[in-house]
Amino acid sequence: MMLPLAVVEWLYRVLRRTRPRLLVSDVSETPTEADVLDGMLYREVRERRVKWGHFRSPQCGKSVQIGLAQNSDWRLRVDMLRRPTISPSIWQTGGCGAHFFVRKGEIQWSHSMSDGLVHRGYRR
Repeated sequence: MMLPLAVVEWLYRVLRRTRPRLLVSDVSETPTEADVLDGMLYREVRERRVKWGHFRSPQCGKSVQIGLAQNSDWRLRVDMLRRPTISPSIWQTGGCGAHFFVRKGEIQWSHSMSDGLVHRGYRR
């Protein structure tokens, strides 16, 4: 069971906790690039089946789309507080070239990234 997104956002504000970098919101259609907001991972669900995940790259801000259908390479787990965990890592071989993990809504840079790099405010 997941709490409603509005309740989760409220809890982080009221409890003065740091909001995770990503929270999950379910959508029924593919969002446009303009609709994909920083800090959100849109889980595309069609006919009660998870199909895609859409979010912004933490390195360059470009829209990222990963397959989440039954036979895809990635798996998405979402906890009660809507924090996503994606496995395996995401490596943008085109575009930004970012290589990172998503764990409980946080970005963890892969060791393949150069030490000391700063990526849009996220430190390794």
